[in-house]
Amino acid sequence: MKVTFPAMGHMNIAVKSLLSGLKLDVIPPPPITKRTLELGVKNSPEFACLPLKINVGNFIEAMEQGADTIVMAGGWGPCRFGYYAQVERDILEALGYQFR
Repeated sequence: MKVTFPAMGHMNIAVKSLLSGLKLDVIPPPPITKRTLELGVKNSPEFACLPLKINVGNFIEAMEQGADTIVMAGGWGPCRFGYYAQVERDILEALGYQFR
């Protein structure tokens, strides 16, 4: 199992440390680049917010590096973040990616 997670600024350090401490093989999210954004924009609905598009692009890049498992939070709140995980799963599965 090779685990990735969304880019979250300096939280990447803590999340990587936590997952590594659980003896998981971690593929940290690659740095966000123009390509990350292009992949996210190309493969996400037009109306989707920028963070969702960045996550989709980042997950594609991480899977290109061998990730086969994505850890993503969800829940209730004032924005659409709560259902990002399901929307991102639907997008990536429609693109043919296989992951847990």
